[in-house]
Amino acid sequence: MVRLSEIVTTAADAGVSILDDGDRLHMPAGRNGPWDDDVTPLRNTGHWAVLFFEAYAVTGDERYRTAAADCIDYLCRDEARPEGCAFHHRNEPGKDRCNGLVGQGWTIEALAVADRYLDDERPRSLAEEVFLLHPFDESTGLWRSVGVDGTVRRPFGTINQQFWFAAAGSLLCRRGDAPEVRRRIVSFLDDVEDTVETYRSGVVYHSGYPYSTPRYVGQRLAAQVTGHHERIDPRSVGYHSFVLYALAVLKRSLPDHPLWTSGFVDHLLEPLGSERYREQVADNEFSYGYNPTGIENALALEVLGDGEDVGYWLSEQFGGWYDPQSGLLRGGADDVTLAARLYEATRLGGRAVPPSTADRVEEAVAPGGETGR
Repeated sequence: MVRLSEIVTTAADAGVSILDDGDRLHMPAGRNGPWDDDVTPLRNTGHWAVLFFEAYAVTGDERYRTAAADCIDYLCRDEARPEGCAFHHRNEPGKDRCNGLVGQGWTIEALAVADRYLDDERPRSLAEEVFLLHPFDESTGLWRSVGVDGTVRRPFGTINQQFWFAAAGSLLCRRGDAPEVRRRIVSFLDDVEDTVETYRSGVVYHSGYPYSTPRYVGQRLAAQVTGHHERIDPRSVGYHSFVLYALAVLKRSLPDHPLWTSGFVDHLLEPLGSERYREQVADNEFSYGYNPTGIENALALEVLGDGEDVGYWLSEQFGGWYDPQSGLLRGGADDVTLAARLYEATRLGGRAVPPSTADRVEEAVAPGGETGR
């Protein structure tokens, strides 16, 4: 039997080697998946930091803790916030350098996780500072994005980024006192049912507020039924699991919020049992090879649902996208970023890999193998 914790530690071995082959400051940057952006190393360095910490928690091996600490040190450097405001995630012409809210969330997440493992106040303090730097617009129930230079923008329109920013910030509520962080996240959750729109199937629209403006008319028209199926934007399908994963993180952080007993969450889970949705994510550039759909849906079902079909989703992810030679996820448009996103499995660490995919991963985690510990 192979457990996800073994896959995580095998990946951590590969990650330590990558870090050692570099300058031990950061992990490779990637290209932001199918978006093919010129990005800084902050995103993937944060992802790997979380994975290294989990590998350390499972094994007690100081190599992993040291690697994680090196990654966190990089995120805390002045060059990560060159103008003392938002983290610098992107250099793509025509796009913001902060990568909206989601880039900030990825770094805040890593810094918040580090607070559990390092005797250092900097990561938590920095995470809380940057989170609170982003104004919460009470009238819309959404955050405004903030540029690397401190420029405050309108409420950010891509809804999955709102969910992830909230989820990352919620990690600060698990340890210590962060009353204003908690207040803003609770306000966001209070308004979610009125803020978010879905297709009839339960898939969340990729874009967000305000749905009524001309910018989103195309997506709303796409929701019309054609034959027996809705015409759904591929981005909405590909990012649905990411929204659910964020909600699972939020529930673990704020388990008493009434949203979890509402019909809203059940409606969002409905597509996971649909053959139509399963077909749509099977051939979607934004799913398994970028957003690790199998891992994300597995956590959603474990935390938000009844736990059924977790094995199916893990089989789909690791059966089709796990490379036993490297011990990493592979096969997407940006393998560097996909490999880093294996970190999402740390929140499912105790689960066994389904028998249908165990043979595929056994080679990688076997003691004495090329990537085995």
